[in-house]
Amino acid sequence: MRKRLLSFVLAALMIASLLPATALAADIVASGTCGAEGDGSNLTWTLDSEGVLTISGSGDMHDYVYSSPWHENGNQIRSVLMENGVTGIGNFAFFECISLTSMTIPDSVTCIGNCAFKDCSSLASVTIPDSVASIGVYAFCGCTSLKSVTIPDSVTSIGDYAFGFCTSLTGIWVDGGSSHYFSDASGVLFNKDKTVLAQCPGAFSGSYVIPDGVTSINDAAFVNCTSLTSVTIPDSVTSIGVYAFYHCSSLTSVTIPDSVTSIGNSAFRHCTSLTSVTIPDSVTSIGDWAFSDCVSLTSVTIPDSVTSIDDGAFASCTSLTGIWVAEGNSHYVSDASGVLFNKDKTTLVQCPGAFAVYTIPGSVTSIGDDAFSGCASLTSVTIPDSVTSIGNYAFSCCGSLTDVYFTGTETAWNCITIGTANDALKNANIHYNYVSHTHSYKDIVTAPTCTAKGYTTHTCACGDSYVDTYVDALGHAWDNGKVTKEPTATETGIRTYTCTRCHETKTESIPVVSVDVTEMFTDVTKNWAYPGIQYCVTHGIMGGMGDGTFAPTGTTTRAQIVQILYNLEGTPAVSGTTPFTDLTANWYKPAILWAYQNNVVAGTSPTTFDPEGPVTREQIAVILTQYMFHVLKMERTWTPADLSTFPDGAQVSGWAKEAMQDAVALGLINGTKASDGVVYLDPQGSAARQQVATILMNFCQNVKK
Repeated sequence: MRKRLLSFVLAALMIASLLPATALAADIVASGTCGAEGDGSNLTWTLDSEGVLTISGSGDMHDYVYSSPWHENGNQIRSVLMENGVTGIGNFAFFECISLTSMTIPDSVTCIGNCAFKDCSSLASVTIPDSVASIGVYAFCGCTSLKSVTIPDSVTSIGDYAFGFCTSLTGIWVDGGSSHYFSDASGVLFNKDKTVLAQCPGAFSGSYVIPDGVTSINDAAFVNCTSLTSVTIPDSVTSIGVYAFYHCSSLTSVTIPDSVTSIGNSAFRHCTSLTSVTIPDSVTSIGDWAFSDCVSLTSVTIPDSVTSIDDGAFASCTSLTGIWVAEGNSHYVSDASGVLFNKDKTTLVQCPGAFAVYTIPGSVTSIGDDAFSGCASLTSVTIPDSVTSIGNYAFSCCGSLTDVYFTGTETAWNCITIGTANDALKNANIHYNYVSHTHSYKDIVTAPTCTAKGYTTHTCACGDSYVDTYVDALGHAWDNGKVTKEPTATETGIRTYTCTRCHETKTESIPVVSVDVTEMFTDVTKNWAYPGIQYCVTHGIMGGMGDGTFAPTGTTTRAQIVQILYNLEGTPAVSGTTPFTDLTANWYKPAILWAYQNNVVAGTSPTTFDPEGPVTREQIAVILTQYMFHVLKMERTWTPADLSTFPDGAQVSGWAKEAMQDAVALGLINGTKASDGVVYLDPQGSAARQQVATILMNFCQNVKK
């Protein structure tokens, strides 16, 4: 019975394997037409239960407004199978298909519509075929997982923002045969003659130098490049497009060349690290919100060339203390506090965001749109009865505003036209018939110093005050300097400079005196050991024998190597005793006591140290590794070396094996080449002074940095 049942199951499986694929296909959950011709039946679509959207037929797809027929199922679409024959991908075709991960566009498609793949946040790759001629505005905008894209040479048109807000995009690469576009080595997209910078990939990090010859920075060219730290704009550029550097949150400063005539809407909006900006005399217009939300910007000067400053250009700049207008400007003026007005001071254009209290002059009849927008520290404002209108968003985001002092009556206040989004103003305490007085200011001049700006403070007896007439800091006037510590062969020297005005000092290092040890020692030559001897002598680690020689092949004793490590630690104070009875010379006793107490060395027996005994290569390996682990507190993060690569690797003593493995792995000890050309480890060989010098150089450079 069991065999019969098994045979039945196997037969069923074989029959299933022979069935056509359609018999096992996923269920269709939605379908319809999506063509642009007639009733739309030139193209049909189906969505199955596996998240596969299939588009069949020929011709162009319908252009949608936000919502395609499958939009309500957009989060279920994982892949798109578009049959060859589709010639155009319609506007908003795959808008917000957040589960779509990849897309291969058939080579029948000639155009990709506006917002076609906008906000497809999981789309990591897309293949654009050679047939495509146009890519619409916002086509791939907000595809935050898209890492790279290649533009074929068939493309003649790429709309603005096509690859904007693609925060993972590392490069926009253009086929070398393109006659309309070009990409540089950083994957930045330009028009063919490199006069227009079209798009910087969103993942770009660091500094970028815009090539000479670029005349226009396109709309949204650097939008949301949050890792862009600095940009160099050449003097060939004449215009900076809208949203050009929007939300470049790591951009700290920008110098706009004197070739630029216009700064577009929101061009530098949300550049939260931007502390300074230089607007040249060539600029005539500054667009809406151009520098809004630049919360680190402290001061800005409007040159006399500017004829147009649009709404909210400097709104919500919460650190901004003044907007200063050049005296020759025929359209704008700033008061002594750095508040921006039209030329006749009838319209208040912008109050700096750092203000806490402000009295509006009696000449003002209109408070413009966004005039106080984002003044988060503003607690009170005095409004004269000359004001007849307050613009939209004039006091938006003024969360600290509690008191409004109005010089007119309540009836007059109610006659003022107040625009939208002014809840902070309406919720404040309105004080009517406020009587102001003519201020009588006393001026106190604070002179500039070497490091601080000079300024004039104007203070009235009523407590009102303002600061103006800023003078740049003088900067230090350093003298020629004096050598306060002479350099030696082992230590850098110091040169001290003193400011002739404030007497502040600064120092600079003088390099160590270069020493040629072949001139110091008669027995040193420029052979393999020279770098180690040069290093140790220059850094005071080892010295000569006192007779004009170094004795490179001489013996290094156990006491000497311990003394060297003791010196490297700065000869710390020690107290106590050792169990060793053979320590006869006083010069090495503190070093051996220190090494014994810190588990750097052990004796040759419980009561003997053998200070004059020669140190072997395996002994020096043990001493150095004990020093690393017990004094320097290092942890083993490397892979111990395989000593079997040396013919005599097995001759290493058991007590020294682990230390020798570490020393070889760290490059402290290398093999020695014998006369037969074979490299031996020679673990029990005496470590000559030149060998020790080389080992110590490797140790100081590779381990004790």
